[in-house]
Amino acid sequence: MKIKPLPNKKQMEKGVNITIINNQGKILILKRSFSEHSFPGLWDLPGGKVKNAETLQRAAKREAKEESGLSVKIEQNYFYIYHCKDRKLNIHGFKAKLINGDITLSEEHTELRWVSRDEWRGLKYTPSVRATIREFFKIKKAVDVVILNSKNQILILKRSPVESRYPSLWDFPGGGVREGEDLKEAAEREIKEEAGIKVKINDKYFYIFSCKSDPKIEIFAFKGYLVGGEIVLSQEHTEFKWISKAEYKNFEYTPGVASIINEFFKNKN
Repeated sequence: MKIKPLPNKKQMEKGVNITIINNQGKILILKRSFSEHSFPGLWDLPGGKVKNAETLQRAAKREAKEESGLSVKIEQNYFYIYHCKDRKLNIHGFKAKLINGDITLSEEHTELRWVSRDEWRGLKYTPSVRATIREFFKIKKAVDVVILNSKNQILILKRSPVESRYPSLWDFPGGGVREGEDLKEAAEREIKEEAGIKVKINDKYFYIFSCKSDPKIEIFAFKGYLVGGEIVLSQEHTEFKWISKAEYKNFEYTPGVASIINEFFKNKN
């Protein structure tokens, strides 16, 4: 009996789209050249196909560099997959923190913009990019601020026992980013509301915490320096402490703060 060979099924190809986030919480979009064969003149994200033996993260970092000239830190896990209906291609959406560099466009693109949640709509995008950006902006953004005093201690606040989330755990000044607010503006407002002190905040966040229990929330962590004022707590908190690196492991924190404080002291001399 002859055995018929199985038909040669084309394997599913992989691609990446990268949402590069700047310090205002805006993302980079690129306009495709009108000479491009596919989707000419539409708006795009840095991205492309994954090469043989290349990991998704490595492909994302390479494509970001090739198409924007920027150095970025790619998050370990993708947040979205777009399934191309007309091709055997899955495009993985990654978030990336902007590290440094000046934007240098490749021949594929002719224009760039940084867009916010309120600004991205109204432009024409490639199908996968529109879906990826829509998914990205579903994610709620929040901020936390690690505030240092002149003794190199950091400020922590104890959440009220009547709070519905994480009662009596220790926290940083922080909270949700309001519509129309950039990340630094939100951080400055939250400090004033929750601690009442004057703080000079770094322009750049140093860490992003993505909540595993709720993947639609991510917290941008900033570092700030006490300038002056007396601490006045809001109703959300009942106690405050200034603590050193030697003391920080003696307290129980909310999940986001636990991750941020570990990252902060890990990178602190």
